[in-house]
Amino acid sequence: MFRKKGPIFLLIFLLFILIFVIGVRYGQTIERVNKFIDYLPKLTPAPSPTPAKELSYLRYHFDSCSVSFVYPSDLTLTETSGSARFSKDNQNMISLECMSRGAPFPSDGPPPIQITFQNKKIAAINTGKTFIFNVTVPKIGKVIRVSINKELLPLFDSTLTF
Repeated sequence: MFRKKGPIFLLIFLLFILIFVIGVRYGQTIERVNKFIDYLPKLTPAPSPTPAKELSYLRYHFDSCSVSFVYPSDLTLTETSGSARFSKDNQNMISLECMSRGAPFPSDGPPPIQITFQNKKIAAINTGKTFIFNVTVPKIGKVIRVSINKELLPLFDSTLTF
């Protein structure tokens, strides 16, 4: 039996066209992936965080009670005879009042708690963001009523000198 060569050539030709179409579609897919990969490095990077403002510190001498301590320089000092107030954005951060003897804590406020100050346990009132307590100045026997923001207590504790 003799077979015709025309249908075989047609099938081979159609097979080549099919392989060509499949190759073109595969190339388009690869091109889409490459464009996406090229796009990724071109994305705008997130801005780097701004460096924190470096704090500087100043030493304050409370002459009426013979004490000194270090405080952040961004606090605003308001001084009167026998008292000093350090504030930031109209918020009281540290206030000191020099008294001849200690005054008891108000009975209508929260009950006193124990905090460690200069390696001693002392009574203090916790008002949420601040501690209120009394410190006795050993050399002159006066008492300082301190109201201080909790964040500043470690600095005040470590730098207070009589």
